[in-house]
Amino acid sequence: MYKKLLTILFLLVSLAAIGQDKMSLKGEMLDYKGENFLLLSGDDGGVFVVDSARVDFNGLIRFNWEGIPGFYRIANKGNKIDFKIDRKDFWFSLSGSMENGELQFPENDENYQYQYYLSEFSILNESIEDLREDLLNLNEKDSLFKEKYSEFKNLKKSKTQFA
Repeated sequence: MYKKLLTILFLLVSLAAIGQDKMSLKGEMLDYKGENFLLLSGDDGGVFVVDSARVDFNGLIRFNWEGIPGFYRIANKGNKIDFKIDRKDFWFSLSGSMENGELQFPENDENYQYQYYLSEFSILNESIEDLREDLLNLNEKDSLFKEKYSEFKNLKKSKTQFA
């Protein structure tokens, strides 16, 4: 019984190890020297930490892990960068801050298009938030109008009753 269980467990661990590749992410982040970052990934089960690293005094950061190509995020307390990593050795360069800086990738990398889509979604989200606030303000004004109009009608009724 125990031998079968151990054999099955060994096979499962072996299969999991075979599907994982040695992955490497290197980046230049000159504005973040000495800061710690997490490399995050996610799936249907949620977001999890893959690795952590500190930007060295030269402005370089390195993450090494066993995984598969896919979407990853580098994050610290208040900032994040999302990447589509499609090869085992991936690099990027960030000039400036994470919010306003310029990301550089290897030539013809899909991340240029991916970053463009992310920026468009950010712009759309900001527009949606503005529209949402406008709608809430209008609804508030509309309900205030309805309330005042109702009071006016009640006053008008009471006036006609006393006249």
